[in-house]
Amino acid sequence: MLVLSIRCAPSSARDLLVGVDDDEQMTEAEIDELFERTQPIGNAINALARAELAVAAVDELDPTVAARLEQIRQAVIADSD
Repeated sequence: MLVLSIRCAPSSARDLLVGVDDDEQMTEAEIDELFERTQPIGNAINALARAELAVAAVDELDPTVAARLEQIRQAVIADSD
């Protein structure tokens, strides 16, 4: 059984996290309702994961691109002097 403490969530949201493994005893309608209620949480987690991947993708530049950007940076510095 999964039990989490979410201090900022209303009690109805906290209640969703208690007895999460009880889906074997739930009707399809109950499962669908819980899915709908928790979908925004899943969407937020997915958005965070995608953002993390996007940051990681640009965190390490291709050496050729990095060299070209350095050339441009140096040219801009030289032009501003």
